[in-house]
Amino acid sequence: MGPDKIVSFITSAPNGSRVLSIKFDSSNVTRKPSVAAVDFNGKVNGVVSFLTVEPDVGRERGLVRLLQDNQDNNKWKTFTLLTAMHESEGHEETIGSSRPNGVDHGNHPGRKNWQEQRIATENYEGHDIAHDFYEHGYDVTIVQSLSTYVMSSKNGLDVLLGGLYEEGGPQTEDADIMFMSIPNAMLKRMHQDAKAEISRRDEKILKGLEKAGFKLDDGPDDTGFFMKYFQRGGGYYIDVGCSQLIIDGKIKVKQGQEIRKLSHTGYCSRMVSCSKLMKSSSQRGMRT
Repeated sequence: MGPDKIVSFITSAPNGSRVLSIKFDSSNVTRKPSVAAVDFNGKVNGVVSFLTVEPDVGRERGLVRLLQDNQDNNKWKTFTLLTAMHESEGHEETIGSSRPNGVDHGNHPGRKNWQEQRIATENYEGHDIAHDFYEHGYDVTIVQSLSTYVMSSKNGLDVLLGGLYEEGGPQTEDADIMFMSIPNAMLKRMHQDAKAEISRRDEKILKGLEKAGFKLDDGPDDTGFFMKYFQRGGGYYIDVGCSQLIIDGKIKVKQGQEIRKLSHTGYCSRMVSCSKLMKSSSQRGMRT
């Protein structure tokens, strides 16, 4: 929207912002105001603080990032601001003795227990299927119609989640606010740097995959895993061992081919004999 439109929107609203108070939150070391990096590489520092916000309808938490504007005499300005409703007045969180019972025990025909009330779904990526079939003694070939973003589980998660979602890191509710407070454009720029670092650490695996004929990509706008996950929900693999099997030739690859038809002996684009065919359709994304 831009600052001017935000101000105009608030001032034109019948009840204004409806915020009764807004304060810095110093309740723990993570939340109190501090100097912190606002970019991935730690080259741009600002002031970051959690907020407690009281509107007229409940309670909110938030986070603000302040930066000096070097084009305006280094004035401190709000760079990003997030507020999120934490509790609505009259609809407080049901904790302690106010929580509902899991099951009303007794003679209630047709009642459902916790397990019966759950909804379970499963999804398998082609790499995981291929890996599992190989370990059960099958001769496995992956038919790769499009390119794939690949990162190792260890290096990828260390880079993407380090300092945020990790042992000894912030409380989960604080980490969630820190992550959700990053605007999409800023997040994309940060993940371009994160992808570059992951690729540096995974260089040996990535070169091995390319040599084996497996086609790789860097995600949308060179942002790697997160943006591909957000935008497509597919087309990536978090490596837990299948990549090395491809590199070693234990799992074969047919790249750049679509399966146009099946016969009783195999499949075509060009005919390849197979006894079993497993289709993993998330390559283009979960939406398709």
